[in-house]
Amino acid sequence: MPVLPAAEWHARRVAHEARVDAWLAPHLARRQAGEKHPVEDFLFTYYSYRPPSCAAGIRARAWSSRAASRTGTTSRPRVA
Repeated sequence: MPVLPAAEWHARRVAHEARVDAWLAPHLARRQAGEKHPVEDFLFTYYSYRPPSCAAGIRARAWSSRAASRTGTTSRPRVA
């Protein structure tokens, strides 16, 4: 898996959020107003899978980099 510099993944994250907001904002506004849309309501309900956040991987990578610079090792913390 390629490791992106922080500035690049942050820019990608912002661009992704903007693309998602274009689809999500109208749905959330309708839901808040109590309006129904048969197709979009179905899609947001049926496809409600939320993938795990990549933030954990980013934090782990940052920890690994800091630990390596302090100790001269590249070992990662054990996850139980």
